[in-house]
Amino acid sequence: MILAANLCFLWLVISVLIFTPKNMSREDLLFLFLTSSIILMLAIYFPAMKAYLGISGYKLQTAEFIAFIINRNVILPIITILFINQILSAGVRQKSLIFFLFLITIDLYCSFEERYTTVTRVPFLFLYEMAYWFLCLGFLKAFQLLNRQEIKKRNITRQPQ
Repeated sequence: MILAANLCFLWLVISVLIFTPKNMSREDLLFLFLTSSIILMLAIYFPAMKAYLGISGYKLQTAEFIAFIINRNVILPIITILFINQILSAGVRQKSLIFFLFLITIDLYCSFEERYTTVTRVPFLFLYEMAYWFLCLGFLKAFQLLNRQEIKKRNITRQPQ
């Protein structure tokens, strides 16, 4: 049942992503998706191993483990992309509101499906969410800066002399 619910929610999140106007290039979207997936995989590595190996009674069934993987590697990164996309298009006053909406959304989702997102209870989840948010934003800004520099280098080398 949880797998079906996650697949329906995944469909909904992907639909919202498709229909929202994008303020990032495809490269930025792909980079942010991969970066947020890697950050989440590293952050939830040990609870995932407990769930996979069945250590300390956290053994998940196959459908539950697939739901966990979908949450960790697809749904949460896409939600991050949606919120960061909104941050990039928002005004100064709206950015803090979007940031707190992101924290509340992720916190509610992680507490609602705790067994399939973080596996175990995480104390001070807001701190982890804030660190995740700022890491994703920082990596995206660094990627955009490096991408602009690469484009400038290409334009300089292509100019006729």
